Amino acid sequence: MEKFKTEKSKALFFETKKYLVDGVSSSFHKAHNEEYPICMTHGKGAHMYDVDGNDYIDYVAGFGPMILGYAPESVNAAVREQLGTNFCRRCNYCAPCSVGINIPSVFLFAGYLNRYDLGDWARDRYSTLTAKASACIECGACEGRCPYHLPIRKMMKECAEQFGE
Repeated sequence: MEKFKTEKSKALFFETKKYLVDGVSSSFHKAHNEEYPICMTHGKGAHMYDVDGNDYIDYVAGFGPMILGYAPESVNAAVREQLGTNFCRRCNYCAPCSVGINIPSVFLFAGYLNRYDLGDWARDRYSTLTAKASACIECGACEGRCPYHLPIRKMMKECAEQFGE
């Protein structure tokens, strides 16, 4: 059986050793009898791919949680449909808001209100915010800083309506 070429994995491992104890984030990622771990880039179905372009079949399916395989399109489509294109990732690059709105928290609580059927909980948490969505003056400074190009001003109006402001 031909051995995979893994020079890029080896180079990445020695680079990460500068920053992480033993070059990995947990002892599970590197067997004690191997010189370096294989660095995976992604998975699709039952296959995993490393930085060197090798294709592996994951026979243990992530040790259990991957019963549908990696990145199953049916799950990806359902997530895209649920989250839509205006999904705040809470990176906080939109801050600071000129009127002090905690923009990611407003969107987080709106998500709990709309997606998770936790209306009372979401309203309770939202009520603790010092500046509400309705305080938005539509200056647009936040939108210029958002790496995901979210229509924050429009989303703030929607949140204000959803929370009864």
